Amino acid sequence: MKRTLMAGFLAVVLVAGLVTTATAAPQSFSGNLVGGKWQAGPGDVVVTAAVNPKVELTLSEDLVDAGALDPDIPAPQWTLAVNVDTAANVPCDLTKSVVTDMDGIATPLFESDLAALIADIRGVNNYTDNYAISVGYDTDPGNYSATVTYTLVQR
Repeated sequence: MKRTLMAGFLAVVLVAGLVTTATAAPQSFSGNLVGGKWQAGPGDVVVTAAVNPKVELTLSEDLVDAGALDPDIPAPQWTLAVNVDTAANVPCDLTKSVVTDMDGIATPLFESDLAALIADIRGVNNYTDNYAISVGYDTDPGNYSATVTYTLVQR
């Protein structure tokens, strides 16, 4: 009787093991079996960014002193290259204005060769404004100044 109980018990364990193995659910995926491999997805990730407008103006000089200059020919007696760098991710205009007490002299004392308006620029740009001071014998002695103003404005 013990053998019968033992054999019956083993039979139940084996059958239960087979049923459990045969009826175990496969690993769950949200997708399909494609080419013998599970494929889940596709899943989307939406990435957003708000890009701000940015406008930058950089000048290589903010104060320039030409020092004491003597009248002389040939002109100019003094020159300087000023770098005017712009960076903008929007269309802009670069403007330049000059206010000086050097006007009205027979020999133009101060000159600057960068255009007064550079329209519709964008990205990174590098310009050079060449300053020159020419002192002729018709220039009265004294102190003179010029202020050059650059402005970068979004269109």
